[in-house]
Amino acid sequence: MNISNNTAASALNALSVDMLVRSNNIANINTQEFKASSVSFMDNPHSSGVSVGAITPSTVPGAFMPGTIVNITDRGESLQMGLVEASNTDLTREFSQMIMTQRAYEANTKTITATEEMSGTLINMIA
Repeated sequence: MNISNNTAASALNALSVDMLVRSNNIANINTQEFKASSVSFMDNPHSSGVSVGAITPSTVPGAFMPGTIVNITDRGESLQMGLVEASNTDLTREFSQMIMTQRAYEANTKTITATEEMSGTLINMIA
């Protein structure tokens, strides 16, 4: 595998992690007190390409929402238990970032495809 394929393959791995983190954020959008995470990338220190630098949970609090309603059946009443913090996941932001991640993934797969096609053409010319 040549250097352009190594670079693209490392990007595909990092972008896959980014998509997993964003999917997790969306899956937990209704989970109380859930903190959305984000992925930061870094250059590979010993080779070309990129890797995941860190996965960092947000420190921004979610909105407060009414707590659980408990029905007291023997008295025919209900009681609402305080306020709880909602997830801080921003669905619009997550989907926008997922689209950008998808486009970057597509670009890197096209790099690998083009490199493989050029290598095949070169081999056919030599043979």
